[in-house]
Amino acid sequence: MQDYKRAVIMGGNQTYGKGTVQSVLPINQFTKYDKDLGALKMTIQKFYRVNGGSTQIEGVYSDIAMPDRYSYMKFGERDLDGALVWDKVKQADYVQTNSYQNFNDVVNNSKQRIATDSKFKLINEYAKWLKQKQDDNSYSLNYKQFEEINVANEKDAEKFKSVFDYKSDLTFNSPTYELSLIKKDTALADKRLAWHKNLSKDVYVFEAINVLSELKMNTKSEIVKQ
Repeated sequence: MQDYKRAVIMGGNQTYGKGTVQSVLPINQFTKYDKDLGALKMTIQKFYRVNGGSTQIEGVYSDIAMPDRYSYMKFGERDLDGALVWDKVKQADYVQTNSYQNFNDVVNNSKQRIATDSKFKLINEYAKWLKQKQDDNSYSLNYKQFEEINVANEKDAEKFKSVFDYKSDLTFNSPTYELSLIKKDTALADKRLAWHKNLSKDVYVFEAINVLSELKMNTKSEIVKQ
């Protein structure tokens, strides 16, 4: 989607970065031993994008990176010991679609909104605080100091209590084909009601809709000219 420019990728800085395929091989198939010897997990393949680059280590970078609680955490494939390195193969023969008239403008507008939005600023501050706490692995053996530090931490945590509280005026409806199913299935109806309610409280969804509302599609003739 990103390589063909068919979509605007939004989310964290980058995806996890696992770009390999594993196969589990039972050891007993190579021996005549009666007892179970377990299995080996073998890496047998790697994924590559049409631009030739692997998704290993690098993952997929967002066109629009939005701060979240994990922004500064180390938990990707790149942070694991022994992970295979990123590499590249010959690029496939492909042509970008150039589907949008104003792709770069929309991306830049969103980045500016995120950089100045008070809610995203608080989320980014929260992510930095979580990273600081993750890195802080020392504890005082003096009980009084230990207690004082805990009280200070609780006070800091209170500041971020409402970090993900958000409410928009957006409303959501199920697609037409699903309406008849909802009438017959009360469990599905409850799930959709809860989901739509949560969507209206999601600041990330709100910004994604802002982006969608600004994008202008190229006509077929304009795409051919490009």
